[in-house]
Amino acid sequence: VPPTDRRVDRAAVQNNHKICACDRAEEILSLVGEIGHTFNEVNLATALHRVAKHCKRSRRDSAPLLARPEMETLLTMATARLPDFNVQGVSNAFWALATLKVAPENHPELVAQLRTVAAGRVAEFQPQGLANTAWACATLGIQDPALMEQLSLSCLKSLNAFNTQDLANVAWAFATVHHTADDLFTAIAAAAIPQLDQFNPQELSNIVWSFKARRQPQQDAKFFVAVAECAATRTGALPMSALVNLVWSFASAGVTHKGFLEAVTNAVVGRSGGMTAQDLATLLWSAATLKYRDERLLEAAGSLILRLAPEMTGHDISNAVWALATLRYRHRAALDRLAEEALAQRARLQPQAVSNVLWGFATVGHAHKEMFVGLGEVLITQAPRYNAAQIVASATAMSKHGSPEAMAALASAASQILPNFNPNALVTLADSFAAPQYAGLLREIRSRLQEIGARLAQRQEAMLSQAMASAGVDAC
Repeated sequence: VPPTDRRVDRAAVQNNHKICACDRAEEILSLVGEIGHTFNEVNLATALHRVAKHCKRSRRDSAPLLARPEMETLLTMATARLPDFNVQGVSNAFWALATLKVAPENHPELVAQLRTVAAGRVAEFQPQGLANTAWACATLGIQDPALMEQLSLSCLKSLNAFNTQDLANVAWAFATVHHTADDLFTAIAAAAIPQLDQFNPQELSNIVWSFKARRQPQQDAKFFVAVAECAATRTGALPMSALVNLVWSFASAGVTHKGFLEAVTNAVVGRSGGMTAQDLATLLWSAATLKYRDERLLEAAGSLILRLAPEMTGHDISNAVWALATLRYRHRAALDRLAEEALAQRARLQPQAVSNVLWGFATVGHAHKEMFVGLGEVLITQAPRYNAAQIVASATAMSKHGSPEAMAALASAASQILPNFNPNALVTLADSFAAPQYAGLLREIRSRLQEIGARLAQRQEAMLSQAMASAGVDAC
């Protein structure tokens, strides 16, 4: 090696020692400001990776770091030298950008360089580099089908060397960017099943979510059964939030496993103290979606609602009420508590939450007068924002317990979007507005059904005829 090159190598080694000796990201950025002009490509890759690593370890917001001029200097220098990075440096740089939440639109040249360099060297990546690059692309929201396809093919060749974190990250990445990779998911499932008991809670949640998100429950049935059987034996060790996330993924994928659900029920009954308000609402929604009705679970949920209701968001309240109604479980004290919280938050409730709560209370026959009055006032101003399903659910409830003003607002909103209602919804709507003051809406419903040539079941025909007669409208 020529003398000059030896001096350069020695300086680069010394720079790396200084970077690695720093205990905080700010110290590394100070080094960039002081001696960054002497950094070679290895130093730049190391500095970028270590800044992100320190930030992640300290669980701090990356925004203050990204706002520092030294960070901008580091990113600019990395952009210029990226073609000289080794393969680990490239994947580490990708991982660093994602970990630091660097917005691609703020550094388009750097991101474009990374994509180009990575695409040309994917075949050289180690397993962790492949997993980190795929994860980073998804985290940064990068849509690059060609790069993802290259990553998919390289992952398939190296999958037997992937650890559980790599498997979970790759599955999550491909599901997140909606990149179809059936062969890769089949291989991930085969690699994951024998070692499911080694996945930590987050990895297990991520990989199950990934298989849920790709919406191939029949093709992935073996994987879901294996996860359910493994998780059923680990309910005592898994955090409550991890259990709930697994149940939610199963429910979202439409996969039922009775043994797993019974094990979760036992865990909830045995250690409900670890349950958060969001966990409870999500668990109830999942049970209702899977049509899983267990009295022990529902009784425990009712008691938990009494304690956790003040911590519930509008979305949580909506999910809990919808679930209790779907499972036809009437826990008076819990419903009263949910009604109080819905009233307290009514100004912030979204249309879906309002319609779910109204429908739920009407379905279980729990007429909480103050709540219906309060949410009826919300409907009067919100109704024009409601979609067809929300109008039907709200009208069904308010026709039994609501105010004339709220019903009039819903009738007006329905008239504006009548083509958005399917035949079943139109019949249900007619039944809710079966009164002379809504004769105009009933005529519109009749015309719409005739226009689309709707063929109704005998029960629906009878319901429609009765509604028309009650409103004084000719059914023909």
